[in-house]
Amino acid sequence: MHKCIFFFKHAFNIFLCVFPSILFAAAQNCQPLSIQDSTINLKTNKPVYIVFHNTSMHNLYITHPSSMGASLIEPDKWSTLALVEKNLSLACVESLPGHEQVVSCDGVLTICQFSANTKDLSATKWLAENTVQSPQVDQNTA
Repeated sequence: MHKCIFFFKHAFNIFLCVFPSILFAAAQNCQPLSIQDSTINLKTNKPVYIVFHNTSMHNLYITHPSSMGASLIEPDKWSTLALVEKNLSLACVESLPGHEQVVSCDGVLTICQFSANTKDLSATKWLAENTVQSPQVDQNTA
């Protein structure tokens, strides 16, 4: 009996860790993307919307060396990027009072993508930045 309680206690803890990610993807109809390097390497053959969620306890800047600039995302907030470029690499910069440093994006962000069903999407740009709730992408007006 004691082993059974021990098993269920640990299974429940694992469930609590994984469940928010499942809800994130399912509730938003968003395909989760994995981050396997310190940078985010996005590849697509068609326009997509990329949703970023800051899961860390610090402010993050999602940066790219182009004129697109950086997006500030505070803890537990969201940003959405319209992506039309075939390949795009992004980096994460952690911002602390008086100090900024490049950090691995793995472990500080959750990202997923929506299909973009609009022909009006002609440039890579930030659609929403640092929002309180997960952005709902209106594919007809973005």
